[in-house]
Amino acid sequence: MTGFRSRLPILLWLALLGVATWVVSAQTRVVTDLTLFLPRASDPVENLLVAQLRVGSASRLILVALEGAPSRALARTSAALVDRLRASRLFAYVNNGDIPWSPREQNLLLQNRYLLSAHVVPGRFATKALHESLEERLRALLSTVGAFEKHLLPRDPTGEFQAVSQMWAGERRPQRKHGVWFSTDGKRALLLAETRAPVFDLQAQAVTLSRIHTAFAESAETEAVRLVLSGPSVFAVAARNSIRGEVWRLTTLAIGLVAVLLLAVYRSARTLLLTGLPLLTGVLMGVAGVSLVFGSIHSITLAFGATVIGVAVDYPIHLFSHRKAGEAADSTMTRIWPTLRLSVLTTAIGYTAMLFSGFTGLSQLGLLAIVGLISAAMVTRWVLPVLSSSARTEEPPQRRLSIIRVVDQLRRLWWLSAVFIVVGTIYFVFLDHSPWETDIANLSPISARHKALDRALRAELGAPDVRKLFIVFGDSAEDTLQRSERLAYTLNEFVERRALTGFDAPSRYMPSKALQRQRQAALPTEASLRRTLREATRDLPFRKGLFEPFVADVVTARTSAPLGPADFQGTALGVRLSSLLFRQGTQWVALLPLRGVINETTLAQWVSRLNDSQVHYLDLKVSSNQLINRYRDEALMLLVWGAAAIVLVLVLGLPSLRVVLRVLLSVAAGVIGVVMLLLVFDQRLSLFHLVALLLVAGIGLDYGLFFNRVYQERAERERTARALAVCAATTMLVFGVLAVSETPVLNAIGTTTATGAILCLVLSATLCRDPTISTSSTSAGPTDATANFSTH
Repeated sequence: MTGFRSRLPILLWLALLGVATWVVSAQTRVVTDLTLFLPRASDPVENLLVAQLRVGSASRLILVALEGAPSRALARTSAALVDRLRASRLFAYVNNGDIPWSPREQNLLLQNRYLLSAHVVPGRFATKALHESLEERLRALLSTVGAFEKHLLPRDPTGEFQAVSQMWAGERRPQRKHGVWFSTDGKRALLLAETRAPVFDLQAQAVTLSRIHTAFAESAETEAVRLVLSGPSVFAVAARNSIRGEVWRLTTLAIGLVAVLLLAVYRSARTLLLTGLPLLTGVLMGVAGVSLVFGSIHSITLAFGATVIGVAVDYPIHLFSHRKAGEAADSTMTRIWPTLRLSVLTTAIGYTAMLFSGFTGLSQLGLLAIVGLISAAMVTRWVLPVLSSSARTEEPPQRRLSIIRVVDQLRRLWWLSAVFIVVGTIYFVFLDHSPWETDIANLSPISARHKALDRALRAELGAPDVRKLFIVFGDSAEDTLQRSERLAYTLNEFVERRALTGFDAPSRYMPSKALQRQRQAALPTEASLRRTLREATRDLPFRKGLFEPFVADVVTARTSAPLGPADFQGTALGVRLSSLLFRQGTQWVALLPLRGVINETTLAQWVSRLNDSQVHYLDLKVSSNQLINRYRDEALMLLVWGAAAIVLVLVLGLPSLRVVLRVLLSVAAGVIGVVMLLLVFDQRLSLFHLVALLLVAGIGLDYGLFFNRVYQERAERERTARALAVCAATTMLVFGVLAVSETPVLNAIGTTTATGAILCLVLSATLCRDPTISTSSTSAGPTDATANFSTH
């Protein structure tokens, strides 16, 4: 029975590992949707903001340039590339300057040209105006587009179809050369593509970008042609690959360094392998827990969560470093378990604040950390003692005593924590700038050179600014379009006053039904048109009856039903229109993206005077920063409540308020100290620093609790000092490696945690309990951090 009871923890552990492995392998979906790391919106504008960051048309644009070869070779490569990309069906829209519409779409525009054309106004079909249009068509017949003009002339002598087609193609486009778009200097052929996949679906975007590269390789006329890509999705995939690659390389390096350290300390490969079991179990159980609660896990949560749980390697280090010569591992664990249990509990409570975060990604990270740390602690408590051998050789005393002497010297600096707290507080009070990073773009690993390339290509292509736009809400599509038309009228005035260079609007492509009816009213009756047509063609060389299709189309247009969004569904035209006009909940929304905002003050003043709750000016960058900063402030409040819960647990778990004060002072001084050092070295704090500071607090609690244990013998105090030194060394190796990363997020976590670990170790040592050994009878059982503290 005793043998079975000793093996029971192993059997339960293996059973839970089996279940967790099945959940991870069969049920877990690893997602790459970065909007999980955006906060949940609280009003319609914030809902729209998050939606635009996720699936907005401007965010799905890919800017393409071909360079490095003669212009004709670039033009032919451009044409072949566009054909392949359109055939892939991964894009809602691909254009290089040709007419991209299908026969069905061209027919839709042709049949409804009089409802869609902004040129259809009263007087458009008067004799003089019609005569001028016909003369213009004659001149066009003699030009390079004569064949196209000849084909359309009988139906469209006023050129409304051409005007509508150009409107859908965009009002501002690059110069054309050899039939395709080229940059101003003629050195780059340009293309514009809009993906069907949203920008934050990184896996789909990676497939799309891979298809572009494949299509380019198949289309390039010569090896000299080079492909240049830019846009939000290009940046997002590049950032993911950069972070993923660095995490893999740096984690591999860190694991190697920690393994070398532990081998040097314990001189046992078996001990090294056993040290890894709690960590591996914690990661597996944490991933399974997140998958069961959220249905999936984000790749960033997985990468950073494994790093956070990495501190669980301290738990087996405590077991092996506190073990006496010839002592059973279970006896060692019984002796240190009350302190280790309190350390794990307080650290887990710190991460509960993340569970209530407005960011799903951070909530996932909090749950993974809590489940992982508790699982690792349980394996250390119940499994490792069974798997460990019954005897071991102690560390030579002279190596331990050198650490103890350092600790005893540090105790003379008992005032150091108070100095850090006071100096840090004064520094924060007199800080002349915000300590927070308010621009999330500064956390991007994208280089300044690539950002400059994006601005240059965007300017050449006349692509809409992905940042600034107007939002119009309405009760129906018609109401929203009419509001959009009124706003567009004002924005045209701003263009004339050079407050901006241009804008887009859904009403430009599909006018409101009211405006379509006004255009119908401007169309002449059949009799009037025939009379005007005879007068307009009197001196022109057109045969009689040539324009009968024109007359028939005008007559039909006078009584046709106005167009609505449903008429464009299932076409590329509908995809573009739906990106600017769509339903959100019970309301309709129109987006008017702006280009080249020159005088933002003028726009802001006009919006403030407008006083219309249905019209909003939105700078995506500014608004997203404000949204995230607000949730950062809420996260800080949650952390304050978490800290209060930790204090309560320590008060209940420790027998003396003096000991509670020692532990908390060292942790608070460590956190304040690392924040102060970051600010002194000109680093701004972000949400990722907050995650790292949670790590620092957990590490500091572990150090403080173990430094304040009661010891029955001097050797036990020496073993504790040695254990904490090894714990600190592993932490500094892991996070010191991350600190050298060029990726801002990894650098922030690494720098903060490595600096915090060494500060907490030193400050905890300065406030450790009096080295006088307790005179309590050993027969009373082992004592620990939860009982019988002697006072300083």
